[in-house]
Amino acid sequence: MLDLMMDYEERADGMDFMRFGDCIIANLSLQEYYSRHGPTIALVFMEDLPRLPLIGLSIVPAQTIIDHNLQVGSTISYRTWQNWQGEHTIEWADKPVAKFDVLRILLRIDTNGISLRYRMNSYPTTCERAFDFPPGFQSAYLAISGSDIFYPQKAVEGNIVYFISQDDTCKIALMDTQQMLRWMAMRKKPLSVSGGRAAMQQSSKTQCRPFVDRVSGGSLPQRAVPKCLCCFDNDVEVLFLPCAHAMCCEKCKENWMSRATNSADVKFLNKRPKVECPVCRREVIATGRIWFTCNSCLLCGCYEMNAVAAGRGGCGCVVGCYKEAIKTLQKGNACPACGKQIVEILNVFIQSDGDVKSF
Repeated sequence: MLDLMMDYEERADGMDFMRFGDCIIANLSLQEYYSRHGPTIALVFMEDLPRLPLIGLSIVPAQTIIDHNLQVGSTISYRTWQNWQGEHTIEWADKPVAKFDVLRILLRIDTNGISLRYRMNSYPTTCERAFDFPPGFQSAYLAISGSDIFYPQKAVEGNIVYFISQDDTCKIALMDTQQMLRWMAMRKKPLSVSGGRAAMQQSSKTQCRPFVDRVSGGSLPQRAVPKCLCCFDNDVEVLFLPCAHAMCCEKCKENWMSRATNSADVKFLNKRPKVECPVCRREVIATGRIWFTCNSCLLCGCYEMNAVAAGRGGCGCVVGCYKEAIKTLQKGNACPACGKQIVEILNVFIQSDGDVKSF
């Protein structure tokens, strides 16, 4: 069975991959994953790769292939990266993969079936493609194929190390949205532990590589308003309180809270629904609406966007950096974004798949 553990020993529950040559196939269907974890699957590359692996869908789970001795190639449908966009090329498809690059698979599942989109780091999201089920099949299982995605197995003879084959440890960590957000937060913190976490400590200053346009004249590129880390379609719109983390839009917040309050444990044990922040796991007592009217600080022009005009009756505008906001904006002042009276300035933590230090 394939080990897709992350460096800090968490994994997306029950995806349960098994290896077939250079390919891995899941035992948990995408429909089941979607109902448990939502629409986003994040593939985090834990090592450099010379090329991007192929992503496909199998019509049967891995265990069924073994039980019935099926030909793996006959169960999987692949679409090459070159053919995904039609006449439009995907800029990142033919490039090597760098350590800690993140490829997100964005699912849409409805009565018409399954549709997929992809987003590599902060590049634009690809177009959507539907998966057509053969007659008699209704479930799809994630398949990942690549000759470079496994660590080589070592054999030691005396002082010589031989690489004799590849073992079942994959160079890709699979995370759901909550695990992805916590992983991003952990990478921003210095770690003092040894072993598997040492690699994260050494690379704590190297965030997932965002796509940045080259600009002429030496001017800085403009920052985009951070996108929801669940759907990547809408802007970040919701603030979780009291922890002050923000990472999703209003629609995805409703979906997130609905899954938490309708979980099997809550229903079976008749417990009070408890909603936790997906970043820090602190209980969410309330949520607030925030608004991005600009992509840089309205007070000093920097790109540190971590101050919100909050409080009961506050406007919710993200006005810029907290450092300048607490110096220049007092209760009763006009919000520099909308003009409404300020109630309170709150220091917030806005998560993004781009420059997580700034946004």
